[in-house]
Amino acid sequence: MSTDLIETFLMIVRCQQLSIAANALFVTQSTVSSRLAKMEKLLGTRLFDREQGHQDLSLTSAGEKLVPLAEQWLYLSQKALQLKETINKTPINVSGVDAINNQILTSDFKRVAELYPEYQLSIKTFHTNEIYDRVRDGLDDIGLTFSKLYRKNTTSTLLRREPMYLITATRQQTVSQLKELRRQNEIYLPWSHEFEEWHSKVWDNSVAPRLTVNTGSMLGAFIEIENAWTIAPSSVITLIKKMNVGVQTVEVNEKIPELNIFQITRQNNSERYQSFLTVFEKRLFDK
Repeated sequence: MSTDLIETFLMIVRCQQLSIAANALFVTQSTVSSRLAKMEKLLGTRLFDREQGHQDLSLTSAGEKLVPLAEQWLYLSQKALQLKETINKTPINVSGVDAINNQILTSDFKRVAELYPEYQLSIKTFHTNEIYDRVRDGLDDIGLTFSKLYRKNTTSTLLRREPMYLITATRQQTVSQLKELRRQNEIYLPWSHEFEEWHSKVWDNSVAPRLTVNTGSMLGAFIEIENAWTIAPSSVITLIKKMNVGVQTVEVNEKIPELNIFQITRQNNSERYQSFLTVFEKRLFDK
């Protein structure tokens, strides 16, 4: 029995009419009727009933029993085709925090996928603690975070540093001291444990910020609030400026610590994963 017959049967089940099923499959109604007749002949039983004067079809008891089998057949057929395409590829599961996946390393992931098709990348977004747990438990091969934590059987490696800048949508050229900025106007994102520690030394944590967010993409939505300001990595700022033309970087007469990006892997990674790590790190450092 061919996949065409199975797909046609399931489409008729979904549409309940031969003409609608034909349109959905981009074939003629006679083709759908012919496939259904062939399927019923192969199985030796009717699969649909149709009341006289009505176009709608209803499943016979044999048709109802066939539905889950047909769905499983189609699923396995699709999986077999995917296997054919990926059989010579190495699956690599990557988990990262939102800003890394969607803003900072997006172009790097894209370039690696283009240049090294032998790797089958799967990229997912999680919070830092979840990423460490997933790598430790073998659910992901590589984790990407801003914070260095301890998890048994994992290794944290400094992958890259991102410059951090002060931005605002309010016209302001320079700030002599960061503590001059009112925390009540801050759109705060706790980028990493190290960032939080530095931040608490500059501003009084007992004073609440204007807003606290947990993803870099959310900063762009709120930075245009009157007098609002935030501190963010350069890659994130570049994307925010594309969304908000009025946003500007403000010069600061004191240093803002860079944001570290850590690569999390399991200890004693297999040779094939180590090969991908070499490729990925080469892409980051050869720019």
